[in-house]
Amino acid sequence: MSLREVRLQLPEYLAKWLEEFSKQIAMTPSQLIANILNYYYEAWRIGRDSIYIGETTETGLGRVSFDLERKVEQFLSESKSMVKAFIVRSFTSWLLKRGLGLKDVDESLIDQFLEEYTLSRKVKSSTKLVYKKTLRKFLNFVKGEQ
Repeated sequence: MSLREVRLQLPEYLAKWLEEFSKQIAMTPSQLIANILNYYYEAWRIGRDSIYIGETTETGLGRVSFDLERKVEQFLSESKSMVKAFIVRSFTSWLLKRGLGLKDVDESLIDQFLEEYTLSRKVKSSTKLVYKKTLRKFLNFVKGEQ
């Protein structure tokens, strides 16, 4: 993936939050912004692609994406933790990029995701354990609902 630099001007409170929160989740501010924007991009792309191919029903990736997003929202409604929301959304985005859905989620996928996620970031082992615990809870939530 090629990167392109874009200069942003943010209100002071957002810039401060971005710097602080990105450290808490072991990302650079640029990585955090890119991750946040990726959710909007994926939603836009799915909407655009479904219009181009004339989809009128929720099938394929659109259906998987909708089901997964609905499960994420249900799971996160029980918690106000930004870190929990961040790692679960990162995980589900990772699943969608690989064409995987709820039926595919298992412990090995959590391990694979965390391995890939931590390769490019400095993540403390204690933070990685928190991420794994959160994703296991999400896995149990998803499996319990099916």
